[in-house]
Amino acid sequence: TQLEKALYLPEMEALKKQILQIPNKGSGAARFLLRTAMNEMAGKTSESTADLIRFALQDTVISAPFRGYAGAIPEAIDFPVKYVIEDISVFDKIQTNYWELPAYESWNEGSNSALLPGLLRESQSKGMLSKCRIIENSLYIGHSYEEMFYSISPYSNQVGGPYELYPFTFFSMLQEVQGDLGFEQAFATRNFFNTLVSDRLSLMENTMLLTESFDYTPWDAIYGDINYDEQFAAMSINERIEKCMNTYRGVAFQNSSKSIDFFLNNLTTFIDNGLTEIAISDLPYDIVQQEISQFLQGSNEWKTLDAMLFNLDKGDINGAFRKLLQSAKDNNIKFRAIGHSDNSVPPFNNPYKSLYYKGNIIAEAIEKLDREGQKFVVFADSSLLNSTPGTGRPMPGLVQYLKIPATVV
Repeated sequence: TQLEKALYLPEMEALKKQILQIPNKGSGAARFLLRTAMNEMAGKTSESTADLIRFALQDTVISAPFRGYAGAIPEAIDFPVKYVIEDISVFDKIQTNYWELPAYESWNEGSNSALLPGLLRESQSKGMLSKCRIIENSLYIGHSYEEMFYSISPYSNQVGGPYELYPFTFFSMLQEVQGDLGFEQAFATRNFFNTLVSDRLSLMENTMLLTESFDYTPWDAIYGDINYDEQFAAMSINERIEKCMNTYRGVAFQNSSKSIDFFLNNLTTFIDNGLTEIAISDLPYDIVQQEISQFLQGSNEWKTLDAMLFNLDKGDINGAFRKLLQSAKDNNIKFRAIGHSDNSVPPFNNPYKSLYYKGNIIAEAIEKLDREGQKFVVFADSSLLNSTPGTGRPMPGLVQYLKIPATVV
């Protein structure tokens, strides 16, 4: 009704039709877009409404009808619940009989739903899936889908591995039972879903504003006439590092084991030239930054981070990403996760989703790294480091926002 009254002029009809296509009007999406449209028409904000609507209509969460859980949460649960499966008997309707797998034959369970409590019990004994409870045949989950996606894998969860097979079996069952529906669409609580929708629109709006307001002039003044390859080719490795850390405040590398090995082999030179922080886009800050801080302080409570490192290093206990974190601890260097977990599981199959993901990482990097006195090294995918297509104009990369060079080793 508010939408119908607000967009009453004939020239607003197309806008109104677009917003009304969004299935989850009760989630706050339509209200958010209405506010943006009204501010734009009043000249208070830039012209972002059309792109926000396109993002909303293409986004896998916002554009999907909510079919999740709108009931009450038991008082006995001591964590915020994100997903609920009302009746675990739905696990008995999927094609795979997980209870018949060789790893579980000795359990003598007769169904997937009967297997589930044991999977959670064993997973939690290993320090994983601590925010999962079964109460009166309903499954309550406090972990985000992304947390499970990035921490549960064949590398960290296998027979004889550090966290055994149980979490991987549990997550495989969840993925199979969701079917063609998205995880949020199928299982999210109403509160979590609504928060996710409004947060995604807000973050996307901020990403568009970041792109629109970016001024290339300071970047061009420093780097516009510089050919990095030619300049660095004439320098020794130590001279390159000194140039990056003192003229530019830091340097960016692609997030490869080769780049990390190069950095670690020359870590002493980076430290001698004032290195204070290491940042990495492959770890989501909203999930593991607290555990990173605990690890750097000597705590053993970092199971999710540990599992994610196994995943990144493909099961190698001495892999590049783990060595990078350990080196930060050994040398008293700050370690920043600048990735973002908000429904940012690849593949990014449309430009709006890619822009959303990139914008969140850039915003976190600016907040944590763009401060006086800091010198840093950033490891990220090349699409995050450099300019890429945006909405109406290119989306600058991390090197543009942080005013540092990127180099390939």
